[in-house]
Amino acid sequence: MTMLCDKIEKKNPRNLIPSATVSSNILTESRNCSYAQDIQSERVDTKKKELIGNFYQSGRTWKKEAELVNSHDFPQEAIAKAIPYGIYDLAHNQGYIYVGTSADTSEFAVDAINWWWQHPNRTRFQREDKLLILCDAGGSNDYRRRLWKRQIQSVLADSLGLEVMVCHYQAWRI
Repeated sequence: MTMLCDKIEKKNPRNLIPSATVSSNILTESRNCSYAQDIQSERVDTKKKELIGNFYQSGRTWKKEAELVNSHDFPQEAIAKAIPYGIYDLAHNQGYIYVGTSADTSEFAVDAINWWWQHPNRTRFQREDKLLILCDAGGSNDYRRRLWKRQIQSVLADSLGLEVMVCHYQAWRI
């Protein structure tokens, strides 16, 4: 019996989604408009969660003796779980990371944006009354989460007096 090796071919999802070009153009136009009007725009996302504890991590260190670590990475053996939430200032090419230890929630995501906005060393814009948030379509800042929308309204829009516009990237664009 002979085995054949078939070549796997990926299709570009843009060919399958007719509105992809339209939504891509809207995102690009929103981003360019925010630059032209000197409006603060940022890209936000939760990064890979890491267990905190005596676990094996790839990489190299120069030591005389090997460090003893757990043989398996079981979550129940962790001291905590680190959840990094990244905020990237598109105009100034600056990134900020806020690390939580409880869970990847909408409250944590909006609080991280709020902490970043009120940070004294953040690069300022002339117009501090508007904010454009670009985010993916899943996780704590999912477009379907009502809590995410409610937190943006109460914490950012009402408390800080900001006009907030949120644009979600389509899942295949990330």
